[in-house]
Amino acid sequence: MTGRVPRRGVRLVSILGLVLGLGGCSIVNWMHGGASNLAPPAKLKSFAAAYRVRRVWSADMGGGADGKYIRLSPALRNNVLYVAEPQGRVRAYNVASGKRLWGTQLKHAEIEGGTGFADGMVLLGTKDGRVLALKASNGALLWSAVVSSEILAPPRGSAGIVVVQTVDGSIFGLAADTGKRLWMQEHAVPSLSLRGTSTPLVVDNVVVTGLANGKLAAYRLANGRQLWDIPVSEPHGRNEIARLIDVDSPPVVVGNTLYADAYHGKLVAFNLETGHIQWSRDVSGYSGMAVDANNIYISDARGYVMAYDLATGASVWQQTGLHDRWPTGPVVIGDTVAVGDFKGYVHFLSVDDGRFVARYRISSEPILATPVAGTETLYVADQDGDVAALRLHAKKQPAR
Repeated sequence: MTGRVPRRGVRLVSILGLVLGLGGCSIVNWMHGGASNLAPPAKLKSFAAAYRVRRVWSADMGGGADGKYIRLSPALRNNVLYVAEPQGRVRAYNVASGKRLWGTQLKHAEIEGGTGFADGMVLLGTKDGRVLALKASNGALLWSAVVSSEILAPPRGSAGIVVVQTVDGSIFGLAADTGKRLWMQEHAVPSLSLRGTSTPLVVDNVVVTGLANGKLAAYRLANGRQLWDIPVSEPHGRNEIARLIDVDSPPVVVGNTLYADAYHGKLVAFNLETGHIQWSRDVSGYSGMAVDANNIYISDARGYVMAYDLATGASVWQQTGLHDRWPTGPVVIGDTVAVGDFKGYVHFLSVDDGRFVARYRISSEPILATPVAGTETLYVADQDGDVAALRLHAKKQPAR
């Protein structure tokens, strides 16, 4: 595309609909006891745990998010966990032992988008609009590329191309070996939108990502040519906050079906080949989705965790016990669905009926980044720079 689309307005709305800097308070301030007119969070209730949770190992990155709303999820590849911090610290851990394999301190790099992975590289995005590529084996900086603005989602790569989305509505394709810009697409951004962007998904040489205007768009990976865009949500309401419709949740693909969700919008299943909507449900989400062989799982804006049938969209279960605790995006681990919350708890729910089956507190700090699941172990990072590896063990049932 030719010509720059000017960045419009400000991206100062948190996921809770609070206008930061306009008389409201941030989510993190509220988490630490600041004054707020938000609904009180659910009080945790006791339950008969089906599993005990064991902390296999933990690590302290030595920093944290310093009260900023930044979701830096770890990346898991080839039995190595890669973790980044806003202050530019990046580390790699052996997933079995927690042994640190390497650590890198990037100078003058305020990391806000991470952690991505492609072609043997760890990919990060910064507040000042740089994409950083590190060698996955030792953390050495391979290249740095400048894009148009702040990066809040992990870059992604495939087939020699790194894709990154910026908060001003731009999407870039960069050469994976040098960082050279290959293509760019631009989209106007509403004057008010959620503080976040969708993480691009690359499938079959096509890039699919959500936009702040409530649409899902697809581009040819090789040259950035737009293939289609589909509205996931339309604006409604009498004020700008009520009309927020960002598609910030990363899309999910299962077979020929693509699943997407929008804030103040719908959870929609599209057929990738025809573009036809297979089903849709009224769900307002922002933090991500998870799938298994049967269901798709989502945490909505109220803090409910829900399961829907992949094929039909029928409601399978709904867990309301975490309302207003701002659960993270869900992740499937074994026969449970795990989410973190704003008080440092990790909750494990049964995939069958959504009941609580285990709970573990890694710290008193918020967990905002979606946990990462290995084969048997869950990896969780909190806002204070602590990383924990958790494993479930079934409790012995009493003899009858």
